[in-house]
Amino acid sequence: MPGTNPAVDHYQTITGTGAKDIDLTALTNGAIVPANGDSLFFTVVAVDAANNASTPALNDETSIVWDKAAPATPTGILLTDNLGAPTMHILWDNQSSDPDLKRFDFYVNFNAPATPTQHTYYQEVSKTFYNGTMFIGVGNDLEGVQNGNEVYVSVYAVDKYGNTSPAAEAHATYSLSN
Repeated sequence: MPGTNPAVDHYQTITGTGAKDIDLTALTNGAIVPANGDSLFFTVVAVDAANNASTPALNDETSIVWDKAAPATPTGILLTDNLGAPTMHILWDNQSSDPDLKRFDFYVNFNAPATPTQHTYYQEVSKTFYNGTMFIGVGNDLEGVQNGNEVYVSVYAVDKYGNTSPAAEAHATYSLSN
């Protein structure tokens, strides 16, 4: 039984196309699949085992704007040694003016491209993290990287709806002599 009311067997949504069962756990709504940017209006009613539906309260209609558009791919990505220190900096262009942007997903790998499934280091960073903040600096090494190793970075922009941009990628040779 969904929710906290033991008398409720399931829920339905009432839309312009009729009543459809809704799985509140998975937040799926039957065959209703809005296009990007569409608004979806619906009312949820509780249904008991005898198929009796509750009466919607006044002002009980809900509206959702469906967003499937990914944010722009980060641009201007640059990976550089931090001169005089055993660290590296990553920079990219300011993208914080995107109203839906929530964060960047940041992946690092050594000697092979960095991806969400193949990486040595991962971090979620705020949408204002673009201006050369130091990362992964530990002692005299870059988390086990040897002089001459390739460091690969992939950065994905993620909006508040969970849409993810294509990766912006960079790689550089790590040098202890810089």
